[in-house]
Amino acid sequence: MMKNSVIRFAGAAALATGMLMAQTTPAPTTTTGLPAWLQNKIDRAAIVLDLDATQKGQLETIAGNAVTQARSILPSLKSNRAAMQKLITSGGSSDEIQKLAQAQGALIGQLIGIRAMAMQQAWSVLRPAQQQKALQLHEFGYGGRAYHGGMGR
Repeated sequence: MMKNSVIRFAGAAALATGMLMAQTTPAPTTTTGLPAWLQNKIDRAAIVLDLDATQKGQLETIAGNAVTQARSILPSLKSNRAAMQKLITSGGSSDEIQKLAQAQGALIGQLIGIRAMAMQQAWSVLRPAQQQKALQLHEFGYGGRAYHGGMGR
């Protein structure tokens, strides 16, 4: 369970899937082609976890692959969301709404899978000492809700 939480920190790349869903315009990109916010997370992880250049490059590749995969799903998510809105406002049947909701759920499940795979790949890039440091940082709220001003756990 803790490993899963730490993977979120170490594999921040996969967070792109959720952020991409909410965007209507593309985020600014960096020279690596990643959204700027994602590149910043990788840069911070490189400093905090003392990643070497190879590890950082691997995380950027993992992140890029996750973003590409997520972007392929976004058009379907957006069209389903628009269709759902139309059904709601035009008095669509419960069966139609349920069918569309299930389709949307399947697409969101694909995004969760992309994120989980990217997190697993990112975790495997870290050396054992880096994994331990990431675990410790996460336990103290670094990278979690407490770090971002939330109430923590």
